[in-house]
Formats: sequence, structure tokens, C-alpha cells
Amino acid sequence: MANRTPAEIIFQDSFAQTAGSVTNSIPALDVEGNGWQITAPDSGLVTDGQGHLSAATTNGGAAGIQLIPIGPHGFMTVTATVHLPTNSAEWIGFGFGNTNQFLASDASQSGPWVKVQGDGAITLYGGTGTNNPIQVPGAYTNTGSPIEFALIYNAFTSATSVGMVLNGTTNIIFDSVPLTNTVKAVTARYLNFQFPTNTSTPDTRWVSDVAVDWFPRPRPLLTLPTPPPENIVFVGDPNTNGDSDITLIQNKLDKVAAITNGAEIRFQAGATYVITNDSTEPGVPVLLQYATNVLVNGNGCKILIKNPHLGFFDLYQCQNVIVQGFTVDYDPLPFTQGVVTTNLSDTEDAFEYRVDSGYPLPSRAYFSEIAQWGTFMDPTRPGRLADNHSTIYDFDCVTNTTESDVFKVKLKNRSKLSTIHAGDIWCQLARFNGATLFRARFSSQITFLNLTNYTGAAAAFAGNASSLVNEINCQIVIGPSPGGTNGKPRVKTTNADGGLFGNPRIGPWVEGCNFIGLSDDVANANTLPLFFADPVTGPTNRFFLKTYDPGGTITDLVDGEVEVGDDVFLYNGTDGAVFDHATITAVNPPYCTFDHDLTNIFSGTDTTNTCIFDNSLNTSAVYLNNQFSNSRIHGIYCRANNILIAHNFITGMGSSAIAAHPALSLAGPNSFAPTNCIIMDNVLADGGCSYEAINNVDPTDEPVWALLQLHKAIATTDYVPAGAEISGIRILNNAFLQWRRGAITLHNVSDANIIGNYFSLPMTNNGLTSLDYHVVADLWACDYSTLRFENNVKSTLMPDGRAISAEDYYTNIPGAFQPLDQPQLKLMKASDRTIINWDSHTPAFVLQQAEDLTAPNWFDVTTDPDVYGNSNAVDLPFARDVPARFYRTRQR
Repeated sequence: MANRTPAEIIFQDSFAQTAGSVTNSIPALDVEGNGWQITAPDSGLVTDGQGHLSAATTNGGAAGIQLIPIGPHGFMTVTATVHLPTNSAEWIGFGFGNTNQFLASDASQSGPWVKVQGDGAITLYGGTGTNNPIQVPGAYTNTGSPIEFALIYNAFTSATSVGMVLNGTTNIIFDSVPLTNTVKAVTARYLNFQFPTNTSTPDTRWVSDVAVDWFPRPRPLLTLPTPPPENIVFVGDPNTNGDSDITLIQNKLDKVAAITNGAEIRFQAGATYVITNDSTEPGVPVLLQYATNVLVNGNGCKILIKNPHLGFFDLYQCQNVIVQGFTVDYDPLPFTQGVVTTNLSDTEDAFEYRVDSGYPLPSRAYFSEIAQWGTFMDPTRPGRLADNHSTIYDFDCVTNTTESDVFKVKLKNRSKLSTIHAGDIWCQLARFNGATLFRARFSSQITFLNLTNYTGAAAAFAGNASSLVNEINCQIVIGPSPGGTNGKPRVKTTNADGGLFGNPRIGPWVEGCNFIGLSDDVANANTLPLFFADPVTGPTNRFFLKTYDPGGTITDLVDGEVEVGDDVFLYNGTDGAVFDHATITAVNPPYCTFDHDLTNIFSGTDTTNTCIFDNSLNTSAVYLNNQFSNSRIHGIYCRANNILIAHNFITGMGSSAIAAHPALSLAGPNSFAPTNCIIMDNVLADGGCSYEAINNVDPTDEPVWALLQLHKAIATTDYVPAGAEISGIRILNNAFLQWRRGAITLHNVSDANIIGNYFSLPMTNNGLTSLDYHVVADLWACDYSTLRFENNVKSTLMPDGRAISAEDYYTNIPGAFQPLDQPQLKLMKASDRTIINWDSHTPAFVLQQAEDLTAPNWFDVTTDPDVYGNSNAVDLPFARDVPARFYRTRQR
């Protein structure tokens, strides 16, 4: 994983505009879209037309740029190149504040901010205005050349660092200094610059190349201290007779957990370890518990699970653990597949199918032990649903026929038979919730690193009541055919989610992963409700609470699921209203005490009873640089606060690519309204292929056709809870490709910016939907006064007046769209690399190459451009094996 990812940049300005007031400049990247704001009428800063920000006169000045708030667990880094006169006490200040005021004024609610002086002194202010200063004289040497500085504000640790950046390396001057700000929290709503009154001319002190990195939570744990040799525990050879290796592995894990100063458990490279037992209950049989600073090193071994009721690895109350280097598969598989031979709708609610050779027969016991359902799969794109088929087919039973490999499936819903045809590929699941492959419970800083899963009985990765769980460079990919080299390829991978995180206190960090063919959501972080267990006879503030365990069963509240200080909403399950707001003041599981008496409580564990949503859970998730493709439901279910979704490629979902909605329905509320979501620089394509996406009625049904859907409820009744808004949504510089019906749909959303996005031609889905029913944006019940839709680009096929719909009527938003200009390519050689760059205000182009121009064969470069703001760049190996190579761009 790269140390600096372009997607983390949320603001960037090189001041490349012409000379004039800074308020006239257009930053290269600005998540808020408001540009620079002058602090007061007499404090103007200017650009000089040469890439510099400076004070126009010797009187000084100040300006600020608005930022989306960092949240309680995040960190921001501002970098700026500063030029000051040598051997002078003149200075430039920059840092974070809650308001756009002079940094040296208490009104800015500033801190941290840093004052860089020309004589080499640096002062760090940790309080409002000039309170709590720490000065280091001679912190750097000012030779008269520009110097890049970095200021890092860490809200999670309430600390700040300052460094000088040389050749890409930050030399620390202040290292994690605790903040002593009298303001309870600096939300960092502004980046501010201040130039004081001075005697030098403006061209001797200036700032250039300003950027802000934004992450809503601490970085993932990627390395651990190397343990001493005596703390490396070797698992050794697996059983040679094919018996279960659970006991062998568990004994070694218990030994590692008892080591207090860091340890590694190392499996044998290339070996295959068998996981099996006689259990018919879903479970995770291998457990590491109460461990700290442990590397679980699969070392390239294979885990073969022979009991489809089981997952593999569980971590309980662990901290700082890395699990890496395993490949997991099943035999027998936890699903089967085959080809439909007959639709029996003329005589009964059933169809027949022939099981593919080598796949388990559905008559095996483990298929009949669970609620039965399956899906129909695309014959040419493994993992993807078949077009215009439902996302799920529930059935009553599967029975034998006169042919040993042909089975009859009786559906619960007769109407779905109309979507089934002879030749369709049927996939039947044996899903056992709770049988996760890799799971963390009540743990913190757990990293799943470089793991490969071919299938799974349930979710591939999960975290329950855990913080800072990470999935880094993992794969969920199509496994080998059980029929051998000539057998039918598998049509899917796991039976549930790629990453399922229930009630995480601080959400997951998912980066560099390739997940394909999942039978549920690819990435899902959610908050499940708490319930009042006992009848409530009068006003009280102490209650017996119930919650969900990892398998989805409602149980008593246990330690670690809520904490003192948590902020909660009380939700009425009969009408959807939020009727009270409270803070937890004491926890004695299963009892909780609140800051005031709660009334009008209806106890019970049905979703029609009173539900409690803990808004301090499920915050600050990161999804970065992932490839998510061809899965049953959504790509990313980003139902969380303070979330970053950037540089992902999400394609081929049965429903939406990104769904930032809480699914508040009386059938099962499982989250709350997201706020402060940054969705930028992603490529979202070819979603909403399911029957529901093509046929759902807007707004009565969930709008799963849209590549990006944000809404409060799954039906037009909405059950919109008072006081809980979907807000602070930033949709920036994304490419929406091959979309159907609607690229974006927003329901009950306020404070949303849709800026700099590219919308390709819509698809007519093989004739299933008409072009007349396509709109770029589908809007319902939004706060339109706070919605900004500007500087986007769309296909010219769709006129501006028919591109956006509000309350089911076409609307024309001035400035929503602008023409697209063909970019000019710039080429730069760096060492053995070729970097091709172009500027475009939306990510509308991809790079093509050819070997000659006499009869050119243009084809797309496989490396996708890195997009941030107006900048698009492709980094390629230098071509040494051809006499010439030519490049151009094509519109997506």
C-alpha cells in the first residue's frame, strides 16, 4: 500500500490562476466547492499569476478554505510550500479552525496552527488564538529557497505533529504533541492562512502548492515489531491422513496468546490444513483470544474446509493482530449450481434443473438445514446475476426427479416463475450465518492482509463490536472447478458479504482488495438496534437491554457493545419517528443507565417495538482503491458517519454500486442516517441489472437501479425520523458509466454537493428499459436549498431539461452541466516510468495507445487513470521494446 494515496487529497491549490484576489481563484480540488473565502473586507490575500498566494500589501491578511469536518477519529494533514525573507522575524501562519477568522484571534477557535518565521523559528499553537504556544528557535534553516512544511492534526489522539518535507520525506519537528485547546474539539471546518503586517514587499513572502489530506480514522496496522526467535511458534506439518487439523492449530494459537511481548505463529509454506468436525451448527472453529501484538502468518498455506457449516478463524478481545497469507476453499462447496431444464409454471410453482458435474447434489443434508434460497447467474460473467432476474428466489423445497442429477425447485412466489427460462444457470446456497471465514469480535486494530478466499458459507470477513478492523490487499475470487480442468466453472464465491461489520465503534479500512461474485453486499458496515427487554411500568433511566450476536440472534447486551458517553436515538417501530435523544451514563451489562428518564417505551425484540440506535457506533470507515465486481446486491453499503469512499472501481452489481442509506423499514432497521460522506474519484458502472432494479416503481420501491442511491427508507412512506438527516454528502469527480434509469438517486438528503462528475450514455438494458425513463439524477423530498449540482458533464444525447427529475417532474438546474473539452496530453519521464497527464474537469477520458500511425490499432491502456480534482494521470513502465508508441484519449 502506498504511503501517499492520491485519493486522500480533498483540497489542492497550486495558485496557477491569473493575478487577482484569491477569491477569484479556482482551486484544482475543493470538496466543498466554495473556493477561498476572505476573512474580512480589509484582509484580502491575492494570487500573483506565478503560482503564489501572498498579501497584496505590507498590511497582511487572511483567508480560509472550507473543509468537511474531520470527525472524532480522523486526521488531517496540510502541506504548504512557504517562502520567507532570510534572517527575519516575519512569518506566515497556517492551520485548522472551526471558523474562518484570523488564526491569531480566539474567534477562529483555532488549534492546531503553526507560525513559520523567516529566521528559522517555528511556533506551534495548541489553543485558540495564540494560546498554549510551543516554540523551537532554529527549527529549520532558511536559505531563501521555498520549503514545504506539513501540519498533521490527529483528532483520535488529540495530538499534532509538524515537519519539513524534503524529497518526499517528512522530517519531524514537533512529534505528536498533545493538544491543550480549551475548545472541546477542533472539527477542522476550515484551513486558514494568515499573513501579518510587515515591512517586506509581497514577492518576498508567499505560499504555494497547498494540499489537505483527509482520513476519518487512524491508518491500518500493517507491520508489527519483529518478535524474538523464541516467540515464533511453528504450526508444523498438517495431519497426513486428511483428518482435521483444528486441534493442531488451536494448541499453537493458545501458546501464542500466552506470550506477552509479541509473537508470531507461522504455518508451513505450501501445506494444506483441513478444517472439519461433526457440528451441524454454524461456527468459527479456530480461535485466538486475549492476544496482543501477534502475527498470524499463513505463509502461503491453504485452508481446506470440509464441513460447510464452518468458517475458519476467529479473534476475540484481541489487539494489534495481523492475519496474513492464507488461501481458503471448501470441499464440498457450500453451494451448488446447474442449468434449468424445464419451467413447470403450467402445472405447478416449480422449475427443474440439472446439477453440473462435480458440484454437490442439493439432496445433501446441509442444504436442507437452512432457509432455502438461490439466484440465477450470468452465463458469461462469473459472479454476476443474470439480467432481469430477481436478486433472490426463496423456495419451499427441492426434491428428486426420476433423473439422479435433475431436481425440482418449488418456489414460494409463483410470480417469479415468469423470469425463469430453460438454459438459465441456477445457483443454490447453503448459507450458515455465523460461519465467517475471518472474524474479529470485541477487538481493536485487526488487519486481514493478503488473504485469498474462493468461497465461504457466510461472510468472508467480519467484525462485531470491534474497532479499526482492516482488509488490505485481500482477494475474493472465483475458485477452481470441482469437476477438474474440463469441469463447469464456478459461478460465484462466498454466500454472504465481502466485509460485514456489525456495530463497529470505528469502522473498517478496506484498501487494495479485489472482491468478485459475492452473494450479498460486497462491503457492509451497519448498526443494528438495541431493544428494551423488560416491561417498563414507569419513568426510569435504567434498563435491561438486548442486542444481536454475530449470528444474528437477539441476546442480552454484553460488555463492550456500548460505552459511557454514547449518543443514542429512540425509534418508534410503529411509525418510524425518533421520539427521544439520550446519552449513556453507566453500563453494567445487560443494564444501561441514561442521562434522563425515558418514557413511552414499548419493550420487546420485534422491530415494531422501541428500537435504540447508538449513533456513536459505525463511524469513520475508509474504502480506498478497491475493485468490486459482479455481486448480488450492493457494492458498498456506506451507512456510516465520516466516511471516505475514493478511487474504487465498482461494476456489475445486481443493485446499486454505492448505497448510502439506512434501510429504515419496519421489517428490520439496521442502520442510521449517514453524514459527512466523501464519495470521490470512483468509477461506478453497469449496476442495477436485477429484475427489481428494472421494474421497481419510484418512489414506492427501493431505487436499486441507481449506481449511487442515498435515501432514508426503502419505501415512499419513508418513516423519516425527526432529527436524523442524511447530510454532508460530497459526490465529486466520479465517473458514472453504463447506468440504467438513474445514475444518482437522492431521497431525504440535505447539504449534498454533486460537482465535477461524468455521466456517460445511459444503457437501455437490452431493450428492457426505454431511454425516455432515464435521468441523471432522481430527487425526492430533499432540501433543495442546500443541494449543489454543478460543473458536471453528461452525454449530449440527453438535453439538460430532461436530465434531472425532482418529485417526478423534470427540472433544470442552472450550471448543473457544462460542455466537455478534449484534453491535451502531457508526457513526463521519471526514471524507468512514463507519466502521462491531462487536465479535465471531470473523469471523462481513458488513455489509448498504438504502435504506429500509418494503420493505427488503438486500444485502451489497462492502467486506469489516477483522478483527483482536474488532474488525470497514468503511470506506465517506459516502453523499451518498441521503436515508438503513440497515445491519445477517448471519451468514456
